[in-house]
Amino acid sequence: MTKQIHRAPFDTALFTSIIGSNEPNAVDIHWLEDGWDFVVGIACKNAYRFPRSKVYEHKLPVEAAFLKQFKENCPVQVPDLKLHTHPQIGNYAAYPFIEGVPCSRKLVASCGEKDRNAIAHTLGAFLRALHTFPVEQAQSIGITKSMTVLFWKEKYEKLQKTVFPYVKSSQQNWINDIFAQFIEIIENNPVKNTVIHSDIMPEHILIDQNTHALVGIIDFGDVTIADPAYDFGFLHKYGADFLSQAYKGYGRGVDKTFDTRRQFYEDRLVVSNLEHAVLVQDTIWIERRIHELEKYVSAVHT
Repeated sequence: MTKQIHRAPFDTALFTSIIGSNEPNAVDIHWLEDGWDFVVGIACKNAYRFPRSKVYEHKLPVEAAFLKQFKENCPVQVPDLKLHTHPQIGNYAAYPFIEGVPCSRKLVASCGEKDRNAIAHTLGAFLRALHTFPVEQAQSIGITKSMTVLFWKEKYEKLQKTVFPYVKSSQQNWINDIFAQFIEIIENNPVKNTVIHSDIMPEHILIDQNTHALVGIIDFGDVTIADPAYDFGFLHKYGADFLSQAYKGYGRGVDKTFDTRRQFYEDRLVVSNLEHAVLVQDTIWIERRIHELEKYVSAVHT
């Protein structure tokens, strides 16, 4: 799945100046601009995470407090965030840069079976550690519950207004079906919520380019308390065997509707991608996302 680039500008000069004040020997800064809430600058083997606007800076203290407690029992590296403040942007954070490349589907496909299984197994072990973090402890940090039944009902209503005008009746019917089935499941089978990352995507899973080992998970800005199946939503895209190995690494008993919910979270990705393109009125990406949705729904029904 091609990632849409964030087109919103950020204050490069200000952020460069802030990095320079912390890193007087910095010669060059490498910018990572794909994030919707934050932009990251890499200099002198340190990463600086800046909010794109002040509405996001409140996330950082909660994220830093959580990672400080979680990292002790985490099987892979996570950012060791150090909070800073600036009068113009509020909170920003710095941490030692974790070396690794994104866990793209192309990279996983190029790995041998042993390496591929090891990545999946380690990812499952990471999710087990995350999902067993005490909910009460997370709440005391400031992490809140999200993605309730009401949330998904409201999401469905919004999609009907934003996405449906752009897609064919066959795709509308498919969206209707997956949401109706999912909402019925979670209404009749209450989910036992856990702490989740909520953005387990290739760019946040870091792989050693030489050994193909999973070395780190980054970007906990959306950490929340919700359905643990949500964190498995993307993993089937690496292949059925990869997902199976991730479940083995997870090693926790799952309830009877867990994988059905996981499938919904996978399915809705392609819908949410189109929704975002519509909301920002990016005409090029609207066309791409419509094509992706058509292709995905067609594959589901063949």
